[in-house]
Amino acid sequence: MKEKNKTGYFISNKNIIYVQGSTPDGFKRYSTGKLATKLNVLWIKKNCSDVLLQIYNNKQEINSKPKSDNFIDFALDSLKLNCTERKESTNEEYKSIFNKYIKNDFKNYQLEDIKKSDLLRWQNKLLKLDISVGRVRFIRAVFSGILTDAFQNQLIKENPFRFIKQPKNETEDNNINPFSLIEINSILSASIGQWKNIFTILFFTGIRTGECWGLKWEDINFINKTISIKRSIRHGKVGTPKTKNSIRTIDMIPIVEKALRNQKSHTIARDSFVFMNKNKEHFKSAQHISRDIWKPILKIAGLDFRILYQTRHTFASLMISQGEDIVWVSKMLGHSSPRITLDIYTKYIPEIKKERASFLNEFKEKNCNKTANTKFRILRSS
Repeated sequence: MKEKNKTGYFISNKNIIYVQGSTPDGFKRYSTGKLATKLNVLWIKKNCSDVLLQIYNNKQEINSKPKSDNFIDFALDSLKLNCTERKESTNEEYKSIFNKYIKNDFKNYQLEDIKKSDLLRWQNKLLKLDISVGRVRFIRAVFSGILTDAFQNQLIKENPFRFIKQPKNETEDNNINPFSLIEINSILSASIGQWKNIFTILFFTGIRTGECWGLKWEDINFINKTISIKRSIRHGKVGTPKTKNSIRTIDMIPIVEKALRNQKSHTIARDSFVFMNKNKEHFKSAQHISRDIWKPILKIAGLDFRILYQTRHTFASLMISQGEDIVWVSKMLGHSSPRITLDIYTKYIPEIKKERASFLNEFKEKNCNKTANTKFRILRSS
């Protein structure tokens, strides 16, 4: 981490603002969970002492307030008191996950009553829902984080999740299950209007769905053939993309340009966002699109369900398998380095059949067998 000052704030190598300084318990350092944008840096310069104290007090509150053995009460406290360490959009997602997938199943539990068998039944129930294994793992991580807080506050003897294996889908390799060109063609042929444009752009840019919903016409440069990724929409809120490297400018290849020009007739005269719902507002999330649009289109195309995020994996695997420059693919995806892209998509790099060590073809042994034999006999006799 690169420090800006010893008592105040500094920016981590992940571009996150931290505060540090003296507290009643000595020197402390905390993440604010905020990206180091110009506005955020100006804000923290003025308020770093107050923010440090606020985070410190929140930490003390969870440790000092009367302990609740009721799972729901403690869970809500845990989510609230740890919110300063996460982005606002992440906090919203955690709340949504808790309310949708955890709360109802454990509303009558005391913390100490939650056993391995309860969690295993709950996890198996999630695996039967129409969501990906990766999503189940994320939901589980939210739950496990709450129980870890309970363990650290000595309300339970251990986190029972440690005895339960992470769910695994043997049919997928790290949840990457890209579409082929033939399958892409079937999907686009089954799509009409704005949806065809959306799926074309997702398939042939590799941008995340939230980045797609956040596109504005001001980000589209038809002259330079580029698209600027400046924002992302998650849970209905406009924010920054996932990481610092996710803020990027990508190439507009011809098939994407055609889709964007077609999209003009749908939204350019109505609003600054490129894609909008029937209420003339930007899309809030991918959830209802996946359920109401994407899933039926896959069915029409005669394909089994795969999550919408596979469009991103499809772009990466397709471009790499066709020999496109890995550095270009990495920049399009918004990865911090090509090494990350390679680690994820190595299996899609085509194996080029070529003659190995061809440089030795010009190497010829000199015809000096008689001389060599004479020298060898002399050496043996000496």
